[in-house]
Amino acid sequence: MTDWEVISKLYPVYGEAEFDFAANSTIGCGGKARGVLYPANVSETEKIFRFFRSEKIPFLPLGNGSNILASDRGMDGFVLRLERMKHIAYLGNGVLYADAGVSVRDLSAFCLENNLTGCEFLCGIPATLGGLLYMNAGVTGFHIGDIADSVVALGDGGIRIVPNEECAFGNKTSVFMQTKEIILGAKLKLAPAEKYIILQKKNYFLSRRKDLPYGKSMGCVFVNPQGISAGALIQMAGMKGKRIGGAVVSEKHANFILNTGGATSADIQRLIAEIRSAVYRLSGVNLKEEIQYIGAFT
Repeated sequence: MTDWEVISKLYPVYGEAEFDFAANSTIGCGGKARGVLYPANVSETEKIFRFFRSEKIPFLPLGNGSNILASDRGMDGFVLRLERMKHIAYLGNGVLYADAGVSVRDLSAFCLENNLTGCEFLCGIPATLGGLLYMNAGVTGFHIGDIADSVVALGDGGIRIVPNEECAFGNKTSVFMQTKEIILGAKLKLAPAEKYIILQKKNYFLSRRKDLPYGKSMGCVFVNPQGISAGALIQMAGMKGKRIGGAVVSEKHANFILNTGGATSADIQRLIAEIRSAVYRLSGVNLKEEIQYIGAFT
């Protein structure tokens, strides 16, 4: 009996016996995982987590797949997606609770309906709350860690509430990258506002995104070094338009790599390595990727 057959008998949670990263990531490439599970609540998530841990089965919590690069060989394990966990509740005094599977679109709509401001900078980001918190995502000057009051996480020690000051939110990083806990949800601290003010802010941040490249990408590939944008460094290194296979550095924004059709993850990895080398030779800056690698690339 395969692991999938055991899991589906023990835990009748909605899922599939195969997961294709190419079809479930914004870059549109990568291999496959052994299966995917979509728990509907905390109880189902905890049971699956305990089973994976006890049987030493590799697994990966995955949000919308917007900031990842999966190996062409995929991964020897299972994917855990919390997109069915999308409850949002207003707790009063500007604080709301949202499950990890809540999309930016749904979060934005809820805040507008309840006259809450503070998360408009997220508008247009193709992500779920769990993924945003994991990497402290956002835009220049605004990050999810700025409005996260506390995070609910599941690890070997059980479920815990992690206050903001213990989340170690930094430049595209958080403590959850080290603890490997599953983010279940979070309290967000917002503020009351009139709808017209919320809409003005939302439209402002959406307008900023109009200058970003269109097409299959991972979003920004590299973290901005202190005091300068990674895109500017890449452009100065003459890497705009650089192509390997179906992967190309965007002419519109050099910190984006586009899959123009048929790109493999190996193409993209090689292009990332060439970008880093070119920037280091020019400026001495060693760019750090903000994307997350999945599976083996060697």
